[in-house]
Parts: sequence; C-alpha cells; structure tokens
Amino acid sequence: MRSQNKQSSMLTWPIIRKGLAYIFSGRLYVKNGHLPPPEHAIPDDLIGVCVASAADAGMDDYVISQLRLLGINQVRLDFSYGDLESFNARFLQRLVDEKFQITLHLLQPFSHAKNMASPTEQASWKAFLIAVLECFGSQVKRVEIGTTINRKRWAGYSVEGFLQAWAIAYHEVKQRGITLAGPNLTDFEPIYNIGILSMLKAKNQLPDIHTDNLFSERV
Repeated sequence: MRSQNKQSSMLTWPIIRKGLAYIFSGRLYVKNGHLPPPEHAIPDDLIGVCVASAADAGMDDYVISQLRLLGINQVRLDFSYGDLESFNARFLQRLVDEKFQITLHLLQPFSHAKNMASPTEQASWKAFLIAVLECFGSQVKRVEIGTTINRKRWAGYSVEGFLQAWAIAYHEVKQRGITLAGPNLTDFEPIYNIGILSMLKAKNQLPDIHTDNLFSERV
C-alpha cells in the first residue's frame, strides 16, 4: 500500500534536485541532533488537538467540555467548501466565543484540488478563501494551507496545481496580516520538505510556520 502511495506522489525532478543538493551539502547534519536540548522550555500551547463536531449542537457542548477537562486550549479545525453554510461554521464560532486558540485548516476537496490548473477552479478557491477569511480570519490564531500534498492520491494536487493554490492562498492570508502555516507534507521526507520549501522561497511565499503531517507510529 505504501509503495502505491509513493508512486502517486508529486515527486518531480526540480524537487529531487533541490532536496539532493541540500542533503549532499551536509546541511542536514547536526551534532547530537537526535538528543533534546537540556533544560528546554516547553511552551504552554504545545499540546493541541484536531476537533470536529456534528449537526446536533449538543456535540459542540460535549467536545468543548472534554477539552476543558483536559486543559487543552489550542485546537485545529478542518474547514472546506460549503462549511460556511454548515454546522462547521457554528462550531467554529463557538470555539471563537469560548476563547480557544484556533488553527483553521482550509482545504479543498480532492475533486477540486486535482483541477487547480483550471481558471474556474482557481477562482472558486479564491472566492472560498475570501469568504472564510473575511468572516473568521481576524478571530483565529493562524490559518493552515495544504494537506498531505506529497501524496497525490490523497490530496489530488500536482506540483503545479499546489503551487497555484498556495500562491492564491498566500496572497489572501498575508494581506490580512494572518499567520500562515503549511504546506502540510506527509511524513518528514527531506527531499519533499526541502524541495517544496525551496520552491516557495524562490517565489517569496514561505509560510510563517512549516507544518508536517506525521503518523503516530513515526512521531
């Protein structure tokens, strides 16, 4: 299964070239880098969880009560097309009202992400971003763009399609002074991480926070 996912990844020669150049330069080596630094201060907001609710408003109460019980104040919420008209907007507003620190993860459905070369799809993505950011942008801690982008079978993006989606999102998020996180690569795979970030750096479109999607057995 994993080999099939690799075959459907977005690995291309520009990504490979940039990643290998960085690796062979020795810049990945950090002396004793496998050891945690001594007396490292752990921030209060280190622990957070992804949250979700349901059409029944009572689920909002349940999720929030469990977060309070655990003492967790930092949450991440997926938000996609149609959610401004669904219970997800109600839940997001409830999280805002309850003073949670929110990472709002804005993502495209697979069928839309795979067609980002289309001007019509680009316009739809931009319209979605503007609508959500105008409504909630000033009330969240940060916005995350991208989701397992180096697995084309999961996310739908080609390299060019993702770069187009990112450029549109970067403009809309940054012009509003919102912290931008991304691009949510699956696993820490240096060729991908280095390659994609190098491409974004060349376009002056680096995220404020680099996110990486690690499965629990690899964390």
